[in-house]
Order: sequence, then C-alpha cells, then structure tokens
Amino acid sequence: MRRTAEGGWTRVLALILAVLALQLCASCGGGGKSEGGSQAQEQRTVLELSLNPVSQPDGTIHVELSATNAARLYQLSSRLSFDSAAVRPLGPAVPGNLPAQDAIFYSNDRQSGYIPVAFTNTKAAAVGQQSGILYSVEFEVLDAGLDPRFALVTDPQYLIARDNSASDIELSVEVQR
Repeated sequence: MRRTAEGGWTRVLALILAVLALQLCASCGGGGKSEGGSQAQEQRTVLELSLNPVSQPDGTIHVELSATNAARLYQLSSRLSFDSAAVRPLGPAVPGNLPAQDAIFYSNDRQSGYIPVAFTNTKAAAVGQQSGILYSVEFEVLDAGLDPRFALVTDPQYLIARDNSASDIELSVEVQR
C-alpha cells in the first residue's frame, strides 16, 4: 500500500511539473512559429496613405490618394479637405485602381471645404494589392495666390480603414506639398 501512495505523489509531482513547463513555454511564445503569430504581425502592418496634389498644364490641380500596405483594406471612409477660397472641385472623387470594379463607391462635391469619399468592396474581398491609387479628384484653381491646403481629415470619426472582418487598420497619413 505504501508503494501506491508514493506512486500517486510521483504522478502529482509529474503533473505539476508538466503544467509549469507548459506555462513557461506559452509565456515565451512557444518556441515555434504559429499561423496566429503571422496573422498578428500582418494585422500590425500600417496602411500608409499619401495625398499627392499635382498642378496640371491646363491650370487645374489633380489630387490622388495613394496607399501602401493596402492588401487587407476592405473599407475606407475619408474626407479630403481644401481651402474653398483657393480651389473648387470639378466633380466628386473617382475610384482609382485599388477599389474593386464592383465596389460600392461614394463621393460628392456639394460640401464647402471638403469632399467625403468612401468605398466598400463587395463579396467580402479585400483589395489584395499592396499599393496603388484609392481615388482622385480634379480641382479648378480660383486664386493662385492662396494655398489650397489639401489634407485628409484625420479625426477617427471621419478617417476609417477596416479589413473584411470589420477590424480597424492602423493608418499613417502623409500630405505632399
């Protein structure tokens, strides 16, 4: 009977050591690569947005919003702001090469000082491309002596990027002058 009791304590001690070893392994990341780790790194990738205004020979200004690290992008909502005393949009924004052909794309030019632009790809498909143009807008110059002050409104209420699981994507914004 004594031998059975000793065997029981040995099993309990072995079980405790096994649990401690598993906890240690888990706290160190497991020592191996898992698919979840690669997914977490992918989700930390920052979507880089760049607003690029270019003066055209005909006196207009062509403004593009380009994106890098855009493969996971599924939805975007933004506001392109400008000085309405300096420039006037010649129409709403038009989609670039990143939104899908069948994406739901919305923009209008009826506000003063900004243009809202949003799109959602359909069929739960993300953009899939690493970089490209999200949208572009043409502006007429009203006063060449004023700075048009093109910018993206970075308030999180107006600048939203999400993947197809409705998770926010981290953003960085650069405005070319």
